[in-house]
Amino acid sequence: MSGKTNGLTALEMRKQLLIVESELNRAHLDQDLQTVMVRIHHLAGQFGALGSLASTVGSLGPSVAEFLSGFSGPDKKEDGKETSWFSRLFTGVRAGVDLWTAIRSDRR
Repeated sequence: MSGKTNGLTALEMRKQLLIVESELNRAHLDQDLQTVMVRIHHLAGQFGALGSLASTVGSLGPSVAEFLSGFSGPDKKEDGKETSWFSRLFTGVRAGVDLWTAIRSDRR
């Protein structure tokens, strides 16, 4: 051995390594936080779309309820006549078209 030292003691070298490791950990933490924020933003957008869809479905509730009530047996109108299966089918199709239109407009 030549007996030369590089000017740093073992303690100073360990300190420098710990400083570098700390900086790397900070960089990883920052990257992880950015990833979490992106995912939270994405989930918030999905919940917003889900809320919009729920309000649309809620507004169609009376139409759907009227359609489904037609399957419980013959309905009588106020004038005493029974409603036909075709009338109930048409009401259901109209509710489906309304729902489809609302979903398509929310996606745009």
